[in-house]
Amino acid sequence: MQASGRNQFTGNVSKVLIGAVNAEIHVSLKDGEAIVASITKESIETLGIKIGMEVVALVKAPQIIIITDFGGYRLWARNQLQGIMRPICLLACS
Repeated sequence: MQASGRNQFTGNVSKVLIGAVNAEIHVSLKDGEAIVASITKESIETLGIKIGMEVVALVKAPQIIIITDFGGYRLWARNQLQGIMRPICLLACS
């Protein structure tokens, strides 16, 4: 498989909510966090998404917002993960 999304989150499907056109896939990540992906109903069928299935969520870098201190504000982003940033540079970094 080739993909341009370099941020990978592996987990298991915990819930699937199917609407008329789109669906929400709830994924329980290995560290106990959870994320929700919105895909088409057709993609659910094409990918064979089922509860308990292991999946990899790919996120393109421009879709990630990193905050060091949000001052107690409520954020609109649905998927929020807390962690520690560590530099990784395998090739020349710009």
